[in-house]
Amino acid sequence: MMRYFCVITGFLLILNGLAADAVRTNIAGVVTLSAERPEGTSLDIKYNDAVGIQLPADTLFIQAIEIELRIPRAFSGHESSVEWSLYSGADPVPAIGQLDYQAEQLAFQLLPSRVSLVLQVPIAADHTLRTSQFATLIPMIVLPQRFPLLFKLGPIGKGLAASIADQNFRLTIRPVLTDKGMLRIEHPLQDSAEASAIKVWVNDRLLADWTQPQLLARGVYSVRISMPDYRDEVYSAIIEAGKILVLTATPVSDAPSLSFQAPEGAVISLDGVVIDLATSESLIIDVGDHTVECTIGDYTVVRRFSAVRGKRYTILLTIDMEVLSE
Repeated sequence: MMRYFCVITGFLLILNGLAADAVRTNIAGVVTLSAERPEGTSLDIKYNDAVGIQLPADTLFIQAIEIELRIPRAFSGHESSVEWSLYSGADPVPAIGQLDYQAEQLAFQLLPSRVSLVLQVPIAADHTLRTSQFATLIPMIVLPQRFPLLFKLGPIGKGLAASIADQNFRLTIRPVLTDKGMLRIEHPLQDSAEASAIKVWVNDRLLADWTQPQLLARGVYSVRISMPDYRDEVYSAIIEAGKILVLTATPVSDAPSLSFQAPEGAVISLDGVVIDLATSESLIIDVGDHTVECTIGDYTVVRRFSAVRGKRYTILLTIDMEVLSE
């Protein structure tokens, strides 16, 4: 008696800690939420149908589920003939064709006298949602282990006229994402070099362990990667809510390099070692003093230079001839 008094007065009744109820209903569909599909899933249901709601294995980016029910115009004035109910811990797992379940009723209410109903069900204790004029927040945390859920419509009292009973409700179930995304950094040298030799800063904050994914609020971040003997790399990373950004480093050696431009037939040696110009367009050389010897026929030129880190050097050998007249 008390239950129907609460329903008739229009208040949302929250039931918590009750034993499981026997629920017999037709399953119109089963929806599995995904952070990759923030638009959710829509389907049509009748006034005496239910829908199963499943969570993905990874709920990192999901803070709540949102249930939006579009109420047919034919139900205007007949809202008190139908109530919605929300159940948790449905057993067995909801499936089309399965009619009987054990589940714990969390909340129920008559349909509102408007064109739609929007419910938000938090699944994370640190959610940021609040009840507003656009959505009703279920004031409890329904942890992932209490899934699957059942959202059910059911008649109150006598049956409805056939013209009303045949109407379809449009139900949309979508995830409510957090404002966070994830940054994962991949470095081609992390296996060949000690990970501790690679330093990563995000917005000038040194990461304690850059090999682990970083959970960040959405926004634009500056990522700097530093490694001995390699140039510092700076990237701009755009973190989107509910998405994983994989940033792949492209390290460039900081060691000096040496390239050659010489006529055909020239013989070039570096520090006494002859260079095969056909296969050595560019060489990585050590920091410090070097000697280059270039020979064309009987003509030999020797030059010395000092290589410093981060510089690129080119050996340019030319033959010049002048014809003078008086």
